[in-house]
Amino acid sequence: MDVESIEVSFEMYEGEFQYFVIKRGDWHEELLERLDTAGTLLYKSVELGERSVALGEESVGIGEKMLGKQDKTIDAIDRSKEEMVTEISSLSQPFSF
Repeated sequence: MDVESIEVSFEMYEGEFQYFVIKRGDWHEELLERLDTAGTLLYKSVELGERSVALGEESVGIGEKMLGKQDKTIDAIDRSKEEMVTEISSLSQPFSF
């Protein structure tokens, strides 16, 4: 079979047909077509799975970097708090001459 073009037009459903019959070809040909389609879909599924794993690994890497930066930020905040407490404590001591 060699198809050169297909024309499709869409119209509103009018309810004129209650059912339709699907005409199938020889079961051998139909089976082989379905196997081809299944193989193609399985291959695509594997490709998408591999891509998903790669994105997951990338996401974990980004998360680890963020946690490292968060730890550094928390350490800097803790140091600043300690410095401020020390500074405030020194201000509250009476002056001596």
